[in-house]
Parts: sequence; structure tokens; C-alpha cells
Amino acid sequence: MKNLALLKNAPNFAVILSLLLVAFELNQNQQSLLESNNLARIQAANNAFVGSTAVRQQQLENIEVWVKGSKMESLDETEEAVFRILCGSYIFNLGNLYEADFYSGNTEKINSRIYQAGTLWGQSTCNKVYPELRESIRTRGEMYLPLVMALEEAANHDSNGGAQN
Repeated sequence: MKNLALLKNAPNFAVILSLLLVAFELNQNQQSLLESNNLARIQAANNAFVGSTAVRQQQLENIEVWVKGSKMESLDETEEAVFRILCGSYIFNLGNLYEADFYSGNTEKINSRIYQAGTLWGQSTCNKVYPELRESIRTRGEMYLPLVMALEEAANHDSNGGAQN
């Protein structure tokens, strides 16, 4: 009789066991997701650090071209190509720094980057002369929109003699 009762409840035990296995699997998936998020944050921070270092190195190696281009002095064809590459690295690095701050969840740093985009970065010759570089940041994703808007507002503000559109 007792064996019969166990046999009748076997499906119930199987359901309970399968639910426990599903709960274990969900916990494993959550742990994996958390680890992936940590890896994304680490990768973003690493990209920002490496990018900043590379940009500084490029600027130092081409300091004469960087200074001439920043002052909007006349550049020959080779210097123009070098200056455009330096500007691309300069603006792209801003995106990497913003991304690292975004993934770290540090709203204070995010707001600081947006402010810098509208002032220091936004008023740079690179932002004024090569508007397509802003577009390259925009294509990286919607999370960059506040950064691109700050760059565009700074470029428009300066090109209109200080008056905003």
C-alpha cells in the first residue's frame, strides 16, 4: 500500500525535482549575466585607458601638426591627413571615456563628460572642422546621444558667433 502511494506521487516528485533544477539553472544564468556585465565594464575601462594613452602618444609624436591644426593654420596635404587621424582618435577617445563612465553607472562622471563635450571637446578644432566624427560616435549606439548632442550644440554655438540655434 505504501509503495502504491509512492508510485502515485512519483510524478509530483518529478515536477518538484524539475522545478529545483530550473531554479538552479536560472541562478547559474544570473551569475553568468553578472559576470558578463563586470567584464563589459572592465573592457570599457580598459578601452578608455588604452585610448587615452594612444591619443596622447599620437599627439606628442605629431605635436607640430597638432598645434598647427588646432590653431586652424594652413596644413599641407600630408599634415591635413595626419591632423584628421589625430582628430578622429581624439573624438573617438571621448566616446570610449563616456562608455566607461556609462557602464560604471557613475552619473557624476557621465555628466562631467557631457559638460566637457560641450566646452573643451566641443569647441575644439576637431569638432568644428570634421563634423562626420560626431556622426561616428552617434553610430555606436543610442547611449551616446547626449554626448553627440553636446558636441553638436557646441559646434553650432561657436559657428553662429555664440548664438544657439
